[in-house]
Amino acid sequence: MSSSDGMDLEDRSADPRWQLVERISATEPFRKSPRFRDLLRYLAERTLNGGNPEELTERAIGQAVFGKPADYSPTEDSTVRVHVRQLRLKLHEYFDTAGREEKTVLEVPKGGFMPVFQEVRPTAQVASQAKDQALLESTSRAAIVRHRWLVPALMSAVALLAIGCTILLYRLESVSKVKVAPWPISMLVSPAASTTIVTADANFTMQNLLLQRYRSLSEYLDPSHSAALNLKTSNPGERDLADYISGSSLTSSADAVISAKLASIFGAFQGQVSVRSARDLHPRDFDSGNFIIVGSATSNPWASMFQGQLNFEEDTGLHHNVWKNKSPKADEQATYECLTSTGSTGTGYADIALLPGNGTHTAVLILQGCVQEGTESTASYLFDQTGQNDLIKALGLSAPPSTPVYFEALIKTEAIAGAPGTTTVVATRLIQPKN
Repeated sequence: MSSSDGMDLEDRSADPRWQLVERISATEPFRKSPRFRDLLRYLAERTLNGGNPEELTERAIGQAVFGKPADYSPTEDSTVRVHVRQLRLKLHEYFDTAGREEKTVLEVPKGGFMPVFQEVRPTAQVASQAKDQALLESTSRAAIVRHRWLVPALMSAVALLAIGCTILLYRLESVSKVKVAPWPISMLVSPAASTTIVTADANFTMQNLLLQRYRSLSEYLDPSHSAALNLKTSNPGERDLADYISGSSLTSSADAVISAKLASIFGAFQGQVSVRSARDLHPRDFDSGNFIIVGSATSNPWASMFQGQLNFEEDTGLHHNVWKNKSPKADEQATYECLTSTGSTGTGYADIALLPGNGTHTAVLILQGCVQEGTESTASYLFDQTGQNDLIKALGLSAPPSTPVYFEALIKTEAIAGAPGTTTVVATRLIQPKN
């Protein structure tokens, strides 16, 4: 039996690389997301079948995996780019968790769609060599009686080899377990404090649309306000929708991707990171620990709790938002226009802020955009080395600070059909912690 593209299925099933793809596809994240499983298998098939990177285009993937028409425009439809970007995160998560003992790593390098299979030398293999060395030492002792003159040389060799294995094992374990989070995220990494990533509440936005106004944080926390939403209309369908969004918890796919990426770069401290919905928090939760708030006050009401410490404030309207500059400098604007809606093309602005937390030696990182692309651009800016360097330079620093430096930065992003593009820092403020 052979596949439609000519690849022999029996040969493919015997290929260790395809077996790796099958193991990844069988994990829960891919079982729950058939589209990502299909995307992974399609890309892997083309690679193992000797496909040409030039032929594995965004258009071809869109047609084969997502059922796009032959004349669809990848420039206007970012489905493939978004899913491939999320696939990279899912693969990274697999090899950090269930697949950490794999002998081969599968990656989809940025800038293309062709997967790469890379052989690695896992820690377990070095540990096995250490066991073999112990056996060698045991066998050597049995030979001592017959070959006493070999004892000094043999034991010296055994000792040197054992030391070498120990050093190599330690180094490999150190590389796999210890990862230095980039600044400013490193300011939230501490063995003494947990970090909570707070995702936006999509239902909050829908409730505001039903009410035709944005609610305050206190209203958001008051159960009576949510319960009263279904009294605002006589339309049965709208009442059912109000009931549903009052009792459910939803977030955007972008927030989910950002949260997964944030958690992954905590390295050895991932166990201290948790992800919670905005709806599941209470003001007293902020009394201790570090927090990362994903989304602006229009989608994540907890961002408004820190607005008094910031210079740039989102001036909210249900259909058009701007960033208001409370104290403009000579070369700054009084307002900065946001993108009109998610999925837009054009110039938009977003805000990154690092503030001192309420607990001892803790911090709060806020990533907020008026629309989804803005929030996504703030996160991408922090994950990218170039973005980190730009931020450090814009703040007047020569290197990532070793001591806490609190700041706010307004960034500009050029979005194309819902995908954030080039980002630059346009204004910054250093923030002095209150005594």
